[in-house]
Amino acid sequence: MNNERQPVLLTDEQMRTFITEGFLILKTDFPEDFHRSLLQQLTHVYENEGNPGNNLLPRIREVQMIFDHPVVTGALTSVLGPGYLMHTHRHGHFNASPKAGGWHKDSYWGYKRMRNHHPWWAMIMYFPQDTPVELGPTGIMPGTQNYESRVFEADEVTGEALASGGAGTFALIHYDIWHRSTANILGQERYMLKFEFMRTQAPSAPSWDHREAGWKRPAAFSTEIHEHDLLWEETWNWLCGRVGSLAGTQPADAGRAAELAARLEEASEPEALNAAYTLAGMGAPGVQALLAALERGSGTRRGWRRTACRPPAPKPWAA
Repeated sequence: MNNERQPVLLTDEQMRTFITEGFLILKTDFPEDFHRSLLQQLTHVYENEGNPGNNLLPRIREVQMIFDHPVVTGALTSVLGPGYLMHTHRHGHFNASPKAGGWHKDSYWGYKRMRNHHPWWAMIMYFPQDTPVELGPTGIMPGTQNYESRVFEADEVTGEALASGGAGTFALIHYDIWHRSTANILGQERYMLKFEFMRTQAPSAPSWDHREAGWKRPAAFSTEIHEHDLLWEETWNWLCGRVGSLAGTQPADAGRAAELAARLEEASEPEALNAAYTLAGMGAPGVQALLAALERGSGTRRGWRRTACRPPAPKPWAA
């Protein structure tokens, strides 16, 4: 293991999975001694001082080595661009509960803030100990990063992804994905170090190991998810530096636009999302329908309508 290596960038296939499912499970290659020492320090701090909260990194400086690891820097560079920043808010989660936590998506530290389908923010959830399923790893609901509402009813859901694995396993997640803690039926200490990262500028070119220009779905999904082909393609294009790529890709049919506009309010959120992105590609009728919905609407769906109807970037003047 050598942290001086170049960042290990994500592949096209990994980026396709992140765009569609909202997360990846990855792993560092630190030696056992590193995690053993880190666990000893975490246990000492938690038992004698309590949860250090935002002071986690200054209190245990070795944690910085995690975020200098090439697998971590490569994953973050791929999703957030080379100029990403670590946010000052972080939290070490301790879970010894035999009961699973509630499904949620993180707020922006208690503030109401516009969410975005494009990956402007991401989180890493790092597990410094071996974390089998029985130890209560974080559970993630694939494909829910684009929904403000909870689109599944049961707490125990088929397809829940678990961030389980050996010490050094971590989940890279879209900031807005639905997740929870799962039951720790072993009753042993389970730490998860949650750190937040943010993009500092819109992408002008792919920042991952990019080989194939066009969008296509990943080879397989980890579970059945709602399908959002236009949203996924637009996100891929945005990450490649192409803004407003949906413009003019759908027939400019006023009747169809009116039908889709009604679905913005009446349909389920996944269906409404597809309607919004279809409208964004219909030219003037679609954009007018989206703007009208923005003017009369409020609440959770207003923000993603704004994302969908973003205009294309101006073309540069010829020299």
